[in-house]
Amino acid sequence: MLAAMARIESLDTLQAQAVAALRSYQEDEETRTSTLKQLAAVFIAARNYFFTRDGDPDLLGQTAAYRRWVREVYSLANVPGAIVSSVQAAVRYHAGNLMREIHDDETIAALGLQVHSPRETSGNRHTQYREIVSLFGSGGAAITDADAIVGVARTIEVTLARIPAASVARLPVKERRRIADAVERVCELANDLADAAGVTK
Repeated sequence: MLAAMARIESLDTLQAQAVAALRSYQEDEETRTSTLKQLAAVFIAARNYFFTRDGDPDLLGQTAAYRRWVREVYSLANVPGAIVSSVQAAVRYHAGNLMREIHDDETIAALGLQVHSPRETSGNRHTQYREIVSLFGSGGAAITDADAIVGVARTIEVTLARIPAASVARLPVKERRRIADAVERVCELANDLADAAGVTK
């Protein structure tokens, strides 16, 4: 559908649509999501007017000419510099989803993109976050899966490695005592687990 629109609409018309969408985004907070999706669709359609050195349509929007055109759109819409980056990030998100609706997996892979859309990737990240929270949250079921146990141990290791011992040594005595008590408890639990594993390296 978007490819057909790109052939029908002139680049000037697409630019006018993009400018109108950006102005609407700034004026109407209630429709911002739908406006950004519309803007992403217009940007993707406009890419058919720009070409790579190989003569192919600039489907990824990476040519200098296309980027100049996009900057001109933002300028014509008088988008404040303070929000340009956040708007562009949101447009990229929606454009990524639309690209995967328009093109098949083979084309997406050929473009060097991940087959999963930003929406799907975001969902996977939220799932992983919930799993981590469930591991570290108080209460809950016992953690008995070997992979989960190793994951917890490595997370603790990486986290503790970010704490410079020299910085701790410079803290007031009262603060160092609190840290020592907390770390000793971690050590006790870690030693119990290591003893339970009971495997000689």
